[in-house]
Amino acid sequence: MPRFARHARAPFERWIKPRFAGKPIRYLELGVFQGASAKWMFENVLTHLDSKADLVDPWMPYEADPKHIYTREAMEAACDIVCQMATQLLGRCWVFRQTSGEYLVNLGNGIRYDLVYQDGGHDAETVLRDAIALLDVVKSEGWIVFDDCNEAGVRKAVNAFADVFSNRLALVYATKQQRCFEVRSHDGQDG
Repeated sequence: MPRFARHARAPFERWIKPRFAGKPIRYLELGVFQGASAKWMFENVLTHLDSKADLVDPWMPYEADPKHIYTREAMEAACDIVCQMATQLLGRCWVFRQTSGEYLVNLGNGIRYDLVYQDGGHDAETVLRDAIALLDVVKSEGWIVFDDCNEAGVRKAVNAFADVFSNRLALVYATKQQRCFEVRSHDGQDG
């Protein structure tokens, strides 16, 4: 299995692990690819036996991929890797092969997340739509981490989200690649 890249992992080690490790939390990952970040989370953060994770990715080929990394075959292999990992974590890890938009629209089952890692679609419209939908599924004082904020579409969406919903968000950390927000209650008050 691939390793969770250092530039993405470092903020998790500094901020996510101290806050959430060993606690019974519910985690959502949008954009899983080969599962390296999810695997790292289970080894380092989701260590409490009552911690659970939902992993969402459509595993679709990316047509505009100049390096031909995201071919149909590569995406099928990536999905297989993640599904194998999930079977080893039976009862703690669920895999959903759908887009983030499909998943979030159908999430009417009352599940609320303590921590969300958004590393899915990288166009501004998808990221902004996901961010707004996440406000309804993240617990008060839960965190949303946006990855790839160094990419123009992601940065534009995250900036717009932070600006429009500033009364419901508190910046936890910002790096060149990631931004993390704590979600406040609907009335803008903590708790």
